[in-house]
Amino acid sequence: MNNLPKAELHCHLDGVLDPEMAQAIQQEHPEFPIDVQAFRRVYPLSRSMEAFFQWFGHVGAAEAELEYFCWIAEQHIQRLKAQNVRYAEWLLPAGTFGLRQGVQQALERTHALRQHVDKHENGQIQVEFVVGVGRNRPPG
Repeated sequence: MNNLPKAELHCHLDGVLDPEMAQAIQQEHPEFPIDVQAFRRVYPLSRSMEAFFQWFGHVGAAEAELEYFCWIAEQHIQRLKAQNVRYAEWLLPAGTFGLRQGVQQALERTHALRQHVDKHENGQIQVEFVVGVGRNRPPG
């Protein structure tokens, strides 16, 4: 099954972080702000809505810096390559990318992530971004 080419659609980049990925990132980057042991305790998410909110509380710390998203993207690209995923669409949360601080900052941060992802695609996968802006909130 891993030999078949695959596509990953509608993937929330902030939603792929799990304890194994957080631990792998922290081994390489000790400043990654997730307490892996506490994060591990909220798994599996399917236990309850409260577990989901606890998980989301941990993930919020990783949304603070663009660099953290780059590390998550890098890890996720490796996972996708191992599964022979050739195309992926990632939803990016607009708030994390500085839209409230201005369109220019959001564009710069998105461009920086794009450059990081391009470097890790290595011609084996194509990753495209979809920026999510809530319909019930103004962009600024």
